[in-house]
Amino acid sequence: MKRLTLLFAAVIFSLSSSQTQADLIIEFSDGNAIGNVFTAAVGSVVTIDVFVTETGGNTELSTDGLVGFGLDASYSATSGITAVVTANSVDSAFPFVTDEAFDNSNLKLAGSTFGTPPQGTSIALGQFSVSVSDIGVTEFSFDDYSTLSDFVTANSATDLDPVIFAGGRTFDFSISAVPEPTTALMFGSAALGMLAPRRRKRNS
Repeated sequence: MKRLTLLFAAVIFSLSSSQTQADLIIEFSDGNAIGNVFTAAVGSVVTIDVFVTETGGNTELSTDGLVGFGLDASYSATSGITAVVTANSVDSAFPFVTDEAFDNSNLKLAGSTFGTPPQGTSIALGQFSVSVSDIGVTEFSFDDYSTLSDFVTANSATDLDPVIFAGGRTFDFSISAVPEPTTALMFGSAALGMLAPRRRKRNS
């Protein structure tokens, strides 16, 4: 009986510790909501802000601050037409820009500061703009910038890459391009117009 009680207690402890496990994650926002799935009207340009955020019991960002970071993202369409990155920039808190390059399948954001490092539970890293020219779903996969220490705290010079990208983890999000409301309304009206004559014939 004692063994069963100890085993039960161990399982409960392990479940509770896994639920409160500390972590550092990369988050995205379109200015309206934070998440990893976004929708945009065809023909629009959407600006996505990128953050690194503490969860659970992590305090490195809020106590030590962040002296530098690096992100490398690949992207492609999972259906339809690929959205295209049209601009990107590292946040002004990191004036020494290492990389803010982009092309039609890759995006990089990396920078550092030697002044007062940004601190907080969530720190802005940069932003990029995406043009959605036609209907489709484009998926982005954000990974570690290099094998060097990219995410580094200021005071203790702790390398945060092993925490953020633990086990080869990437941070993915997608943007879906949908028809403009006016276009969708036109399609809907046309469909109703095609159905109307058929209904008349059936009634006659």
